[in-house]
Amino acid sequence: MKKIVKVSLIGCGTILGLVVIAGIGLAVWFHHLQSNAGYAEDWNATDGQVVKDLAYGDSASNRFDLYIPAKASKTRPQALMLFIHGGSWTGGDKSEQEFACRRYAKMGYFTATMNYTLIGKNHPESSLMSMLREIRSCVAAIVAYTKAEGYRLDRMAVAGISAGGHLALLYGLKCADVSPLPIAFIASRVGPTDLTQIFAVPDSLIQAVAADARAGREHPKQKELDGLLFNVSGRHMTPDMYTKQAVDSLLLAASPVCYVSAQSAPVLMAYGRKDPIVRPVHANLLDSVLTANHVPHQLIFFQNSDHMLGRDPGQARQFVSLVRQYCRRYFGY
Repeated sequence: MKKIVKVSLIGCGTILGLVVIAGIGLAVWFHHLQSNAGYAEDWNATDGQVVKDLAYGDSASNRFDLYIPAKASKTRPQALMLFIHGGSWTGGDKSEQEFACRRYAKMGYFTATMNYTLIGKNHPESSLMSMLREIRSCVAAIVAYTKAEGYRLDRMAVAGISAGGHLALLYGLKCADVSPLPIAFIASRVGPTDLTQIFAVPDSLIQAVAADARAGREHPKQKELDGLLFNVSGRHMTPDMYTKQAVDSLLLAASPVCYVSAQSAPVLMAYGRKDPIVRPVHANLLDSVLTANHVPHQLIFFQNSDHMLGRDPGQARQFVSLVRQYCRRYFGY
């Protein structure tokens, strides 16, 4: 089965080559980018309690980490922030969002980060649609666990980076009606918003696959196309689906821009102006449809940054400040 094209949080290999040539050590360079992008946060025992590797399903990947703020109230409703890791939907780990969980737990919010079943040969059943179901199951498990501990969660924000930003947007916009907790707002960094922009399948390829299918042959690229579309939609292709309209409809069905309405939750989003992976068009498309539907939102462009958002520390601080403002506004504390 074809994996979805790799989307790396680290960004462009060309930049790495230039840095090495300049004589800066990789570890120092990467730490510098992490710091500038805001991907670091200290944590002390007095900041709260961390419970790791709680189960929300039967799969080994169905695990989440929960951060309970030190001053969490058991007498009034509390809010949750769920952070979803990136990694092209094929890699990554919940530990990569530890910094965000720490940061906002220290501000007084319940936070969590989750693993989900990645796309790959070891998980042929996984798709973007199954990931959405896992997010829903994870939220339900968080609600149940915190209730057993004497807390009451009554609203949430969903957030993520890169592929995790896409899943946060898709879950928050598409699945709001079935979420175990109401979606108060969505925060996404460099999340793809229109999968036809990420996976531009040529019409000529679709026509060639369709022609071979009609003739009873398998086109050399058919398995790759079938794999891509199953990974996105969870649907197996049939001969009548090899049309440009049908292929694009499957990609759009997993695209956050297609689920915005006047009732959508507020959205905060950040994109790199120089990102070659999730290009600025994704920001512009979502910004346009949110504006057309009068949904409160804010878009921040990191003017000098690529996919990692590591070259604009001022914008990174602004993003954190805006998340805090969204928390106060839409959580009420």
